[in-house]
Amino acid sequence: MNELHISGELTMKPLEFIDNVVDSMESLLAMYAQGRHGGTWVGLKLDEIGLSGEQREQVLALIRVVVGEATHSLICGIEGTSSCSGLMSPDTSIGG
Repeated sequence: MNELHISGELTMKPLEFIDNVVDSMESLLAMYAQGRHGGTWVGLKLDEIGLSGEQREQVLALIRVVVGEATHSLICGIEGTSSCSGLMSPDTSIGG
């Protein structure tokens, strides 16, 4: 399949769709990183819990992994490929 169709209408090519999803994800993560100034509930909560700079970066890195895995699973579901649950970033490990 080279193009996505909805109700018989050409909407966009798959690579364009994936690029748009990635851009949206990056935008959302950037807003979270801005804290209360990013206009998101998550950013506000990150400010409120009073993390150190290093802790904040660790939490934002975890959010990036979670959003990335969820996005990957969504795209797999749209493509109709096998389940993509249970993914872990190669640079993460359980317990440390």
